[in-house]
Amino acid sequence: MARQDKRQRLKELRRVMKLVERQGASHQPTPVEMAALVALVDTRLSTGRAAGRSGRAMALLGRMQDKSNDNAPGMDKIACKAGCYYCCDVYVSAQAPRIFAIADWLRETKPDLGAEIARLETADAAIRGKDVDARASAGLACPFLDKGKCGIYPVRPASCRGFFSLSAEACIAGARGDTEEIPTPAHIHPLRGAYEQALSAVLYHWRLPSEHYELTHGVLTALKDENAEARWYDGEDVFANVGIDRADDAMNPEMKQLESEFWHALWAVAHGEPADGPFADRFPDWCL
Repeated sequence: MARQDKRQRLKELRRVMKLVERQGASHQPTPVEMAALVALVDTRLSTGRAAGRSGRAMALLGRMQDKSNDNAPGMDKIACKAGCYYCCDVYVSAQAPRIFAIADWLRETKPDLGAEIARLETADAAIRGKDVDARASAGLACPFLDKGKCGIYPVRPASCRGFFSLSAEACIAGARGDTEEIPTPAHIHPLRGAYEQALSAVLYHWRLPSEHYELTHGVLTALKDENAEARWYDGEDVFANVGIDRADDAMNPEMKQLESEFWHALWAVAHGEPADGPFADRFPDWCL
C-alpha cells in the first residue's frame, strides 16, 4: 500500500512539475509548487555529466523564474528597461550553483578569459570588504555591467532576476541617495523567496552549503579554478575566503529550525514521500 501511495503522490507531483516548468510558479507560490521546483532542480543536478551541472539546473530555474515574473500581475507597470542600471551598484550575493553557472557562461562567451579575470580582480580589490552602504556611497557599479547593460543577463542571480521598480524617478533618487523607498510589485519578494528556498532545500539535503556568497569575489574564485565546481560538490569549501551574506544571522534558532523543517517537507514531497512536520497542513491532501 505504501508503494502504491508513493506512486500516486509522484503522479500528482508530475502534473504540478509540468505546469510549473511550462509557466513558472504562481506569483504567490504554494508549497507544492516549491516542491515541484525542488524535484526539477534535483533532477538536473543529479543527471547528465557532472561538469556543468550547475549551469543546466540554474538555466532551468532562471527560465521558470522569468516565466513567473512575466505572468505576475502588475508587470505591465514596471519602469525597468534596457539601459536602466540605477540599482546596479548594490551589494549582490548568490548561492554557489548560480556562481558556477555564471563562471561557465563567462568561459563560453568571453574570447579573452584572462582579460576578464584581470578586470574582475581590479573590481574585486575596490569592493571587497565594503558593506552595502559603503559600496553605494562609493558609486562602485557592478563589474558585470557592459555599456550600461547587464553583461551576464542570461545567468544573472536570482536577486537581480527578481527585482523590479514601478518608478524610474524613485530609482534615480535612490541612486543619488535621496531615498531608499523604491516602489515594487507585491509579488517579487515571495516569488524570489520561493525559488531561493527551493534551491536551498536541495543543497540542504545534499549536505552542501546554502549560503549566499558575494558575487564578484565568488565568480572570480570559480573562474580561477576550473575544478572548483567538482570540488565543491565533493564537499570542499572552495569559497572559504569569500564573504557571506549575513542576513540570515538575524534569525533566531527557532526560526532556523523551522526553515530546515520546511526544506525537509519540500524534499519529502518532491520525492513522493508524505509531507510531515509543522508544515504538512500547507500541502494538498494527496501529499499526506
